[in-house]
Amino acid sequence: MRKYGIKVLLGFLIGFAIGWFFWSQSRPLVKYRETNEIGDITVSIDVCVPQGEDTRKIARILDDVWQLKREILTRMSPLATQSDLSKVNSSYKNPQKISEDTYRILQQAIRFKDITRGAFDIGGGNLVELWKRCERQNRLPSEQEILEAKSASRTSSLKFLLGNRVEIVHPAMRIDLGGIASGYAVDQAVKLLQKKGVRNFLIDADGDMYASGQNCSRKPWTIAIRNPTDRSKIVDVIQVSNMSVSTSGGLESGYTIAGQRLSHIINPLTGVPQKQVASATVIAPTTFENDALARAVCVLNPKQGPSLIDSLGGQYACIIISKEKNGNLVFHKSRNYAFYQIKNLKR
Repeated sequence: MRKYGIKVLLGFLIGFAIGWFFWSQSRPLVKYRETNEIGDITVSIDVCVPQGEDTRKIARILDDVWQLKREILTRMSPLATQSDLSKVNSSYKNPQKISEDTYRILQQAIRFKDITRGAFDIGGGNLVELWKRCERQNRLPSEQEILEAKSASRTSSLKFLLGNRVEIVHPAMRIDLGGIASGYAVDQAVKLLQKKGVRNFLIDADGDMYASGQNCSRKPWTIAIRNPTDRSKIVDVIQVSNMSVSTSGGLESGYTIAGQRLSHIINPLTGVPQKQVASATVIAPTTFENDALARAVCVLNPKQGPSLIDSLGGQYACIIISKEKNGNLVFHKSRNYAFYQIKNLKR
């Protein structure tokens, strides 16, 4: 009799759990959004919550997310005097101890230099400084200046020591993490949200996105790819779930010298701003690697970029948009891009 009672109770609990699951799945989802400025980055987070649910719990979780992102971006800022990046850039003949995650990010970034055959390189901080200085002086840098800046950019000049210590062995070398610090911060925010039980959300940090779970219509997240020459127009639409999407391009921001507009993305192989790619959108499992890859395919020949992305496996995809001299846009897609693409979009 006792066993029978246990079986009845167990059956009731299972039935209740199944009923609760289907009931919760049938409740409409509504969007809860928060936006914050962190340094020079605008970050928005959309969370899909069941209609009628108290959003104060989500708000408290997002408070933790904002704090985490600020800590990471401050630690990796090139402007804060005591940041890890500032310590790295002042480590010539003076090894510096940095946080474990910054140490790991530097190592991973150098791995992506090898993967991209030098198209992505964190060692080009002095090239960026050179072009900024020349913009202020309204002149193009000389070939000699570019050669000197490139010679100081070799990441072999960055030494990794025990105890999370690093040392620069070239006095002019400067590390530039670019967007990968923001990408790493997005990935850590994703982990925190999912650890707290939040499954359906979209993070957008100035074009560095991560789409988790489903949108509020219980479908994969829909992301528009805009015309790089006219942001009011959409040229394609993709759907993703539990993936990162990053867009990089040089037309919206960059250097203006002698009336000429130049991309802000410096080709580490040539030392000059890239010219061929108007924008590149990459789909990848993490935002950190996405940032590195999106910048790399902006630097590469538009036909080389898809080949690089294809070589990484089935989860990776890209669309690269180049601009011809007559102003026409040309679309270069990786092999797996069609998997994410919404078909029959009229351009």
